[in-house]
Amino acid sequence: MATEKFSDSLSTGTHAHLQKLVGNWEGATNTYFEPGVLADTSTTKAQIKSILGKQFLQMEYTSSMQGKPVEGLAIIGFYLVKREYTIAWIDSFHTGTQVLVSQGKEGQINVMGHYGDPSGGPDWGWRTAIEQSSDDAFVLRHFNVLPTGEEALAVETHFHKV
Repeated sequence: MATEKFSDSLSTGTHAHLQKLVGNWEGATNTYFEPGVLADTSTTKAQIKSILGKQFLQMEYTSSMQGKPVEGLAIIGFYLVKREYTIAWIDSFHTGTQVLVSQGKEGQINVMGHYGDPSGGPDWGWRTAIEQSSDDAFVLRHFNVLPTGEEALAVETHFHKV
């Protein structure tokens, strides 16, 4: 990594934009197991901090699913050479024993990963999008992507800074 390029990104580029996500957040999370059918609503609390010299973000969160506790961790990065985001995500409900790694090109954070079908069918996609509407609010959305390419909203959290 060229130090000059990273310093430019940190002062005015993508890494500067990522730093706006640093802080303590809380929001309402809606979870859907079937398209358009709300399965659960819960409160999610998240802490996002810079790690490794502000090269990456670490997001730790707690929530619940149908009354059972959920905790998770995501590492968010932007690879300057390829101009792409990478998110590595684990949690106690969705990912099982998999580290879900998702990637996507520069622009808004919009990354795609894949997970195996437990019944042996083709892999499914998992698309994650983060839209920051202001320094004090962002929306985190996760979509299930069927092997046919169709997608359905799976999880949506509207976060506000606390």
